[in-house]
Amino acid sequence: QTTEVLQQQFQAMMKSDPSHFGPGADGLCVISCPVETVSWHMAAAYCNALSAKKGLPACYQCSGTGAAVTCQEATAFSGAGVYGCPGYRLPTEAEWELAYRGTSQTAYYSGVNNGTLCSSCTGQDTNAAKIGWYCANGSGSGATETAAQKVPNQNALHDLAGNVLEWCHDVYVANLGATAVVDPWGVLPGGSTINRVVRGGSFGDTASKLRAAYRSSFPSGQRE
Repeated sequence: QTTEVLQQQFQAMMKSDPSHFGPGADGLCVISCPVETVSWHMAAAYCNALSAKKGLPACYQCSGTGAAVTCQEATAFSGAGVYGCPGYRLPTEAEWELAYRGTSQTAYYSGVNNGTLCSSCTGQDTNAAKIGWYCANGSGSGATETAAQKVPNQNALHDLAGNVLEWCHDVYVANLGATAVVDPWGVLPGGSTINRVVRGGSFGDTASKLRAAYRSSFPSGQRE
């Protein structure tokens, strides 16, 4: 689809909405905002639910439910085998960046970044503000925003920059090295608390974290 997973979609599939900015919480966001406060495990479980609905093999092995769910790669699709899974899964870090960039080579898919305003929350970086919600151009409530209000990229995808972070499939590797790699997939997992890649920046970040090349990670059990 062309947006991040919406709260109403997550609710329909998983029978709960974990979002902090949801109608069941402090009411700062409508149902058309992207789901958040979701761990990597919860995101993987959502992928499995989509696969089950379509009658496709599950890319992950999960146990538990709700916020207590834990997942790992299905044995048949671990490592480089991730590319062979016909079901739904999270994108690898390389897939995410390709989806974001398209053919662009600039800091944002909308153009170059402003070096002075890139790390500021008091002045808007024009090219960042075109494509994403971040700390300098939000509603002032310090919350997520309704999806697809900003300019999409050439792949017609919205909010890859800002609004909420995106979890990637990969285990985080700090130093990727300088050698070109075809279809990289990170490393094999080492447990339920390993760090997984997050990309894209969020409503609370500076414009610098909305760049295509910005990399970060969180423990897979942390809800973001």
